[in-house]
Amino acid sequence: MPHSCWATFATFLTYKAVWIGKEVRKIARWYPSSKTFSGCGFKREYFRQRGKTTTD
Repeated sequence: MPHSCWATFATFLTYKAVWIGKEVRKIARWYPSSKTFSGCGFKREYFRQRGKTTTD
């Protein structure tokens, strides 16, 4: 998807969020969001990914 499409999507999403009283947070691309708990902010250093296999 082109970068311009993401920008348009982000604009629409922000508009709709404000309209219903919600907040949209933009984070860095490489922010470890799957390691961070949203409630307390604790960041898990080791994260086991279930179901992932590699074929070499």
